[in-house]
Amino acid sequence: MSKNCITEDEILNRIGYFQNKRNISSYELGQRLGHTKGYFYRIENKEIALTTKMLVEILEILDVSSEEFFYNDFENYQQHKDIIDSLQYLSTDEIDLMKLQLKQKIKSRKIKKADYKVVVKVKPISKTNNNGDN
Repeated sequence: MSKNCITEDEILNRIGYFQNKRNISSYELGQRLGHTKGYFYRIENKEIALTTKMLVEILEILDVSSEEFFYNDFENYQQHKDIIDSLQYLSTDEIDLMKLQLKQKIKSRKIKKADYKVVVKVKPISKTNNNGDN
């Protein structure tokens, strides 16, 4: 499967993430979709197929844009969006300088990680064995 594809399980996980974030239970979501209290539970358990139309309705109920929902790092979407939106106020030279600084920062992190040393502690071996030999 392509790196950019999203599985049904991932879609359901993301719905669950936004339900928790918005404090909306599966029961309430089913009701707000206009169905019985166990309806969304059956979707979560893959007894009922999740349609595109239903997903759009769920995103509306959860007040989540499709851009945010399908964003690769959706848990950090707002933070990333704020940074990207701020870039519009910078000149090309300022953006180029920021890119250079970020590359240097990332490179320095990689070097620091490579410099870590692994320390292994071992128990000293006894000089005598059970037979009394040295």
